[in-house]
Amino acid sequence: MIKIFIFIFWVFLAFVNTAFSSVTDDANQLFKSGDIKAAHKLLDASEMDHAGEIKFDYLLARVSMKTDHYGQAIYALERILIQKPSHAGARLDMAISYYHLGNYEYAKRELNTILKLYADIAPKQVIQRVNKYLAIIQKKTTKQTITTSVSTTHGYDSNVNARSDFETVMGATLPDKVVSNFYTISMGLKNNTKHSSVTSTGYSLNYKSTAYSDSPTSDKNSFNLRAHTKASLKDWSLTLAPSYTHSYLNQEELYKSTGVSLSAKHKIDKKTSLSASLNRTKMEFIKPGMESSDTDKSTLSLNYSKLSGLGMVNYSISGIDEVAVNDRADGDNHSFSINASLSKKTAIGVFNAGISYQQNQYQKTNLLFGVDRLDKKPSVSLGYNLGIHPRVALSIKAIKSKSKSNIDLYTYGKDQISATLTVKGF
Repeated sequence: MIKIFIFIFWVFLAFVNTAFSSVTDDANQLFKSGDIKAAHKLLDASEMDHAGEIKFDYLLARVSMKTDHYGQAIYALERILIQKPSHAGARLDMAISYYHLGNYEYAKRELNTILKLYADIAPKQVIQRVNKYLAIIQKKTTKQTITTSVSTTHGYDSNVNARSDFETVMGATLPDKVVSNFYTISMGLKNNTKHSSVTSTGYSLNYKSTAYSDSPTSDKNSFNLRAHTKASLKDWSLTLAPSYTHSYLNQEELYKSTGVSLSAKHKIDKKTSLSASLNRTKMEFIKPGMESSDTDKSTLSLNYSKLSGLGMVNYSISGIDEVAVNDRADGDNHSFSINASLSKKTAIGVFNAGISYQQNQYQKTNLLFGVDRLDKKPSVSLGYNLGIHPRVALSIKAIKSKSKSNIDLYTYGKDQISATLTVKGF
């Protein structure tokens, strides 16, 4: 009788182990094949039968995190740590799960425990990830942050007259090209204050000065002030931002502009987002004789971003309605632009490339040339960003653009190469 009982018991254990092995192996196969939802469904249905098995619980935790079931992942990881407190991987996943649930206090507790117990034996990548999450949590939980930055740019410009800051208004200011090296210095101050987990306000001050060694009459300076109020709720954020800009050309006041923008962003998933913004700007030229360039401009932009195997891909489309305040030879300007860019992070820095196309259609027949002005502006850019230090970055960028117009004065090509060193402080 005892032998029969022992036999039945071993058969039962063998059956349980086989069932456990089958469920875990099947779910692991689904997980590896990319069918995460099916793997989670299988493990979730078997949790009551196999909870407490470390291999099962760890796979359940990983799959639950991938499917945003962070609460379920925490329960599975707790069962592992009760049996095996030294399981650093489970503790790190526990911290990450708490982080995604917004429980930053518990996330910091687990992360600091890893640093305390495993700093000398854990792989370097694990410690780097722990410190990364601690830095993010610190940033998210800080009520007020103030950031300052200074950058210098040295570059070469083959067509200084194609002014990019107000080219939709004037285009090339002279019929001849002026080739020159240039030097730019930028200084910025940013402030952000969190009032709750939902709302924040802030402002930014920026000053930019560019000097051309072979064309001092083209030297330009600008001062910009921007404030913002932001509301965030789950996967949505809404930002209202008024702004003011004052620009100088060759040490003389050129124009001032006031504007306000309203933007909304939706995070579709962890790798994809969609945003839209509406901007209204009033530009008033101060330089004598340029009153005809005063404009009221409205811009509507849509942007789609996705992290893929190639890198971060961005697509955007913008429509501009620029109304001349005073009588202008070319009349109002209706334009649209499309842009595509790709950023790829590698071990030696971030490479980026972009292409864009803009078309400006002016609404009034130019009496001097006898045609309705139409400008087409394709451009391509290549760049490289290198983080030298957490507060120091180097970027190199090359831009090639053209403006093809049915009025020869506004047809030009522009090549620009620049290297920028940015230093941030607090």
